[in-house]
Amino acid sequence: MSKSLVEKAMIADLTIGCWTGRKMDRDKSWQFAEESHAQGDAGTWWTQLVPKRDLKEITSTLNMGRSKHRQFKLPWNDSGERILPAQAFMTYTDEMRTLRAQFEEEVSDFLQIYPMIIDNAEERLGDLFRHDAYPSVEQMQRKFHWTVDFYPLPSANDFRVNLQNDEVNQIKAQIEERVEQRIENAMRDLWERLHHVISKAADTLKDPDKKFRNSLIENIVDLCDILPKLNIMEDDNLERIRQMAVNEVADATPEILRVDERLRRTTANSAKRIVNEIEEMFNG
Repeated sequence: MSKSLVEKAMIADLTIGCWTGRKMDRDKSWQFAEESHAQGDAGTWWTQLVPKRDLKEITSTLNMGRSKHRQFKLPWNDSGERILPAQAFMTYTDEMRTLRAQFEEEVSDFLQIYPMIIDNAEERLGDLFRHDAYPSVEQMQRKFHWTVDFYPLPSANDFRVNLQNDEVNQIKAQIEERVEQRIENAMRDLWERLHHVISKAADTLKDPDKKFRNSLIENIVDLCDILPKLNIMEDDNLERIRQMAVNEVADATPEILRVDERLRRTTANSAKRIVNEIEEMFNG
């Protein structure tokens, strides 16, 4: 892998922890199975220990964090690590820092009312209440966490081990091949993202009677805005197609598309032409 690529990107690993607010009740699961004349593994009973509304804001911020993590990064492996282009580093860290601060504030608010939730739980749950199902405040606090770790992209030149030269070279070649494959997959992910939002616009807009949300166009705008920062291989074709999407699809406002049939038809045709060109490049 070239030195320039090592300098253009890094690996980022996001780890977020959140208490679900529910617990499996084995006794109740077996009880219902017996009452239903079913086998013990026919179903599982989960007790909602706290009202869902009490964790709603935390869960929403958590989901937003994961969504932003995926938006700014490219896939690297199945364990959740993703490539973060250097050009996107400042924007990514600023947004994640804001979301983490919001997450921690919401967790703090929840921990303040947590003792009250336990006090009210017996009345809310009735016979389902089990005091030992509720962690202490200290234990609960450790169930919420939000961390981002950064690592350099692996380089075969960093491989050091006491082996014969031909064996070392063989392992280095394997490392290079695996990294190149992952970079190729990461770039393909960008193409797939662009194909998805453009094809969705093409399919929706071609039907003059089909209703759509503003996000149909807004998603294209957002992706086209961030693509230059994610294009770590400086793919000229990707940039060319992105410019076409900006000029011929993303430039149309949803409000006007809903009332201007001619513009809607033209935009749908442009979107379809872009989709066809993307598919020809990968299937041709």
